[in-house]
Amino acid sequence: MRQAGRRRGVDPFQIGRRVSEMPRLLEEAGHRRERCPEQTPMMIVSQVLNAYVRFRLRSARYREAVYHQALRRELRVSKMGIVVLRNLGPAMAQNPAYHSEFKNLLPDDNYQKHFWESDLGYLWYCARSNDTYFRFAIEEIRKHKIRSLLDVGCGWGRFCCEVEKLQLGVRIKGIDISRNIINEARARNIRTEVQFEWLDARQENGRFDMITLIGSADYISPEVFTDLLFHLIRLTNKELIIVNSLRGLMFETVLELEEAKEVKRYDDGFVQPLGFLAKQWQETLSYAFEIKKCGIDSQMAVISKRT
Repeated sequence: MRQAGRRRGVDPFQIGRRVSEMPRLLEEAGHRRERCPEQTPMMIVSQVLNAYVRFRLRSARYREAVYHQALRRELRVSKMGIVVLRNLGPAMAQNPAYHSEFKNLLPDDNYQKHFWESDLGYLWYCARSNDTYFRFAIEEIRKHKIRSLLDVGCGWGRFCCEVEKLQLGVRIKGIDISRNIINEARARNIRTEVQFEWLDARQENGRFDMITLIGSADYISPEVFTDLLFHLIRLTNKELIIVNSLRGLMFETVLELEEAKEVKRYDDGFVQPLGFLAKQWQETLSYAFEIKKCGIDSQMAVISKRT
């Protein structure tokens, strides 16, 4: 019987040691073709290797082997593992069922815990700097001369540290309700001046020019989220940005929600009625707001207190 993740005796996690030979092998195989001057042999190798991994990821047995390695955090430590992760991300984004495959291998139902502790969390962390939401928030920071930022549900601190790298003179604080995640954020960013704190956002009492809540709204119960949203709006000096997954629902349908809708999939969570809630306190707290679709499957609320 063949082992999962192997085909005709080829170990995909060892193929990286032969990468340096691939340009010569391609030439010998008759792959002589005109290419742009800037297209180096190693670029061709990368294209071939990525195509090979994408092809292998079509196999359920191969994906299972990859998931097991991800849970053991073995992929991030090798060059070939990074190539696999780089191609696994888009594959999982295009095929939500792949998340269910990963969930079925877990020892319990705590998907978020195992996701973040595995190489899949590492993949999300590394890729997020190019995120549509991150880019939008950074543009707003520049545009409105934001001088203080609170990132709620900061995870490993990627967004906080991306903002810090820009050297815009922003005081930055990241908070998360998970002590383990905050410890990881501190360990990964030991040279940063970002303040990472283990804290329930409802206990935060500082005021900030901008507050962001990107993704975490999915996993906050409706009762808690309503109180949290009101609290965050009060703490915001200029702009509050909230990103919540549509979880497969139509954006137009979500705009009409008057209460949160729980959607059970590989990670159970809530679609929050951002528009409905934002209207409740608009006159009392004096702000403008906009709800728009962002990315493939998310809604974004931008609550502005600028005059």
